[in-house]
Amino acid sequence: MDNEPNITNELLERMTIVLENMSQKQNVELMENQELETFCKNNPQKFKGGFNPEGAQSWIAEIEKIFIAMTCADANRVTFATFMLVEEAENWWRFTKQQLEDEGRQITWEVFKQKFLEKYFPEDLQRRKEVEFLNLCQGTMSVGEYAAKFDELSKFCPYFHDRVDERSRVPSLKVD
Repeated sequence: MDNEPNITNELLERMTIVLENMSQKQNVELMENQELETFCKNNPQKFKGGFNPEGAQSWIAEIEKIFIAMTCADANRVTFATFMLVEEAENWWRFTKQQLEDEGRQITWEVFKQKFLEKYFPEDLQRRKEVEFLNLCQGTMSVGEYAAKFDELSKFCPYFHDRVDERSRVPSLKVD
Protein backbone atom coordinates (compact mmCIF):
# COMPACT_ATOMS: atom_id res chain seq x y z
CA MET A 1 0.00 0.00 0.00
CA ASP A 2 2.87 2.38 0.71
CA ASN A 3 3.97 2.15 -2.92
CA GLU A 4 0.59 3.22 -4.29
CA PRO A 5 1.11 6.99 -3.71
CA ASN A 6 4.59 6.76 -5.30
CA ILE A 7 3.24 4.88 -8.31
CA THR A 8 0.39 7.36 -8.64
CA ASN A 9 2.76 10.34 -8.42
CA GLU A 10 5.14 8.78 -10.93
CA LEU A 11 2.25 8.06 -13.29
CA LEU A 12 0.99 11.64 -12.95
CA GLU A 13 4.47 13.03 -13.63
CA ARG A 14 4.80 10.90 -16.77
CA MET A 15 1.35 11.93 -17.98
CA THR A 16 2.24 15.57 -17.36
CA ILE A 17 5.42 15.20 -19.42
CA VAL A 18 3.51 13.52 -22.28
CA LEU A 19 0.86 16.24 -22.27
CA GLU A 20 3.49 19.00 -22.23
CA ASN A 21 5.27 17.39 -25.19
CA MET A 22 2.00 17.09 -27.09
CA SER A 23 1.22 20.74 -26.34
CA GLN A 24 4.66 21.87 -27.53
CA LYS A 25 4.27 19.85 -30.74
CA GLN A 26 0.87 21.39 -31.39
CA ASN A 27 2.32 24.88 -30.78
CA VAL A 28 5.11 24.24 -33.29
CA GLU A 29 2.60 22.94 -35.87
CA LEU A 30 0.36 25.95 -35.25
CA MET A 31 3.31 28.33 -35.74
CA GLU A 32 4.33 26.55 -38.96
CA ASN A 33 0.74 26.74 -40.25
CA GLN A 34 0.63 30.45 -39.42
CA GLU A 35 3.92 30.97 -41.26
CA LEU A 36 2.58 29.10 -44.30
CA GLU A 37 -0.52 31.27 -44.16
CA THR A 38 1.65 34.40 -44.01
CA PHE A 39 3.70 33.10 -46.94
CA CYS A 40 0.56 32.47 -49.01
CA LYS A 41 -0.83 35.93 -48.19
CA ASN A 42 2.14 37.32 -50.15
CA ASN A 43 0.64 35.71 -53.26
CA PRO A 44 3.65 33.73 -54.48
CA GLN A 45 3.28 32.46 -58.03
CA LYS A 46 2.79 28.79 -58.66
CA PHE A 47 5.46 27.19 -60.82
CA LYS A 48 4.30 24.64 -63.41
CA GLY A 49 7.63 23.63 -64.89
CA GLY A 50 8.25 23.30 -68.60
CA PHE A 51 10.86 25.18 -70.56
CA ASN A 52 10.96 28.70 -69.17
CA PRO A 53 14.48 29.35 -67.86
CA GLU A 54 14.02 33.03 -67.10
CA GLY A 55 10.63 32.30 -65.55
CA ALA A 56 12.30 29.73 -63.29
CA GLN A 57 14.92 32.20 -62.16
CA SER A 58 12.29 34.89 -61.62
CA TRP A 59 10.20 32.45 -59.59
CA ILE A 60 13.13 31.67 -57.30
CA ALA A 61 13.88 35.40 -56.89
CA GLU A 62 10.24 36.14 -56.03
CA ILE A 63 10.07 33.31 -53.50
CA GLU A 64 13.32 34.48 -51.87
CA LYS A 65 12.00 38.03 -51.72
CA ILE A 66 8.97 36.78 -49.77
CA PHE A 67 11.22 34.72 -47.46
CA ILE A 68 13.27 37.80 -46.65
CA ALA A 69 10.21 39.98 -46.07
CA MET A 70 8.66 37.49 -43.67
CA THR A 71 12.01 36.45 -42.11
CA CYS A 72 11.18 32.85 -42.99
CA ALA A 73 13.14 30.25 -41.07
CA ASP A 74 15.56 28.25 -43.21
CA ALA A 75 13.87 25.04 -42.04
CA ASN A 76 10.60 26.10 -43.71
CA ARG A 77 11.87 27.47 -47.02
CA VAL A 78 11.88 24.23 -48.99
CA THR A 79 8.45 23.25 -47.65
CA PHE A 80 6.92 26.60 -48.54
CA ALA A 81 8.53 26.83 -51.97
CA THR A 82 7.61 23.29 -52.96
CA PHE A 83 4.05 23.98 -51.83
CA MET A 84 3.89 26.32 -54.85
CA LEU A 85 5.03 23.67 -57.36
CA VAL A 86 2.23 22.29 -59.53
CA GLU A 87 1.82 19.93 -62.47
CA GLU A 88 5.13 18.86 -64.04
CA ALA A 89 7.22 20.73 -61.48
CA GLU A 90 5.46 19.01 -58.59
CA ASN A 91 6.10 15.60 -60.18
CA TRP A 92 9.74 16.53 -60.76
CA TRP A 93 10.12 17.52 -57.09
CA ARG A 94 8.58 14.28 -55.78
CA PHE A 95 11.10 12.27 -57.80
CA THR A 96 14.05 14.55 -56.96
CA LYS A 97 13.20 14.65 -53.26
CA GLN A 98 13.04 10.85 -53.16
CA GLN A 99 16.45 10.64 -54.87
CA LEU A 100 18.00 13.07 -52.39
CA GLU A 101 16.52 11.19 -49.44
CA ASP A 102 17.74 7.85 -50.85
CA GLU A 103 21.24 9.36 -51.09
CA GLY A 104 20.94 10.48 -47.46
CA ARG A 105 21.34 14.15 -48.37
CA GLN A 106 19.87 16.88 -46.25
CA ILE A 107 17.43 18.96 -48.30
CA THR A 108 18.29 22.58 -47.57
CA TRP A 109 17.13 25.65 -49.45
CA GLU A 110 20.49 25.83 -51.25
CA VAL A 111 20.23 22.17 -52.32
CA PHE A 112 16.68 22.76 -53.56
CA LYS A 113 17.73 25.85 -55.54
CA GLN A 114 20.66 24.02 -57.09
CA LYS A 115 18.49 21.08 -58.20
CA PHE A 116 15.69 23.39 -59.34
CA LEU A 117 17.99 25.53 -61.49
CA GLU A 118 19.78 22.46 -62.88
CA LYS A 119 16.39 21.27 -64.11
CA TYR A 120 14.72 24.50 -65.18
CA PHE A 121 17.64 26.77 -66.05
CA PRO A 122 20.46 24.49 -67.20
CA GLU A 123 24.05 25.66 -66.96
CA ASP A 124 24.53 25.89 -70.75
CA LEU A 125 21.70 28.42 -70.95
CA GLN A 126 23.14 30.34 -68.02
CA ARG A 127 26.48 30.47 -69.85
CA ARG A 128 24.78 31.77 -73.02
CA LYS A 129 23.19 34.58 -70.99
CA GLU A 130 26.57 35.30 -69.44
CA VAL A 131 28.17 35.54 -72.89
CA GLU A 132 25.31 37.77 -74.03
CA PHE A 133 26.06 40.04 -71.06
CA LEU A 134 29.79 40.09 -71.77
CA ASN A 135 29.15 40.93 -75.45
CA LEU A 136 26.49 43.55 -74.78
CA CYS A 137 26.86 46.69 -76.88
CA GLN A 138 24.59 49.71 -76.92
CA GLY A 139 24.28 49.75 -80.70
CA THR A 140 20.99 51.41 -81.66
CA MET A 141 19.49 51.11 -78.15
CA SER A 142 18.80 54.23 -76.16
CA VAL A 143 20.80 54.71 -72.96
CA GLY A 144 17.73 53.68 -70.97
CA GLU A 145 17.19 50.52 -73.04
CA TYR A 146 20.88 49.65 -72.76
CA ALA A 147 20.87 50.17 -69.00
CA ALA A 148 17.76 47.97 -68.65
CA LYS A 149 19.35 45.22 -70.78
CA PHE A 150 22.57 45.53 -68.78
CA ASP A 151 20.68 45.11 -65.50
CA GLU A 152 18.66 42.19 -66.89
CA LEU A 153 21.72 40.29 -68.11
CA SER A 154 24.10 41.18 -65.27
CA LYS A 155 22.41 38.65 -62.96
CA PHE A 156 23.85 35.89 -65.16
CA CYS A 157 27.47 37.00 -64.82
CA PRO A 158 29.36 35.62 -61.82
CA TYR A 159 32.17 38.14 -62.38
CA PHE A 160 29.75 40.98 -61.85
CA HIS A 161 28.11 39.79 -58.61
CA ASP A 162 30.99 38.32 -56.61
CA ARG A 163 29.75 34.82 -57.43
CA VAL A 164 33.19 33.67 -58.33
CA ASP A 165 33.45 30.13 -59.63
CA GLU A 166 36.31 28.15 -61.11
CA ARG A 167 35.89 29.72 -64.57
CA SER A 168 36.48 33.20 -63.19
CA ARG A 169 39.75 32.44 -61.44
CA VAL A 170 42.79 33.83 -63.22
CA PRO A 171 45.85 31.61 -62.93
CA SER A 172 48.76 33.38 -61.32
CA LEU A 173 51.07 35.03 -63.79
CA LYS A 174 54.68 33.89 -63.96
CA VAL A 175 57.25 36.58 -64.45
CA ASP A 176 60.49 35.39 -66.05
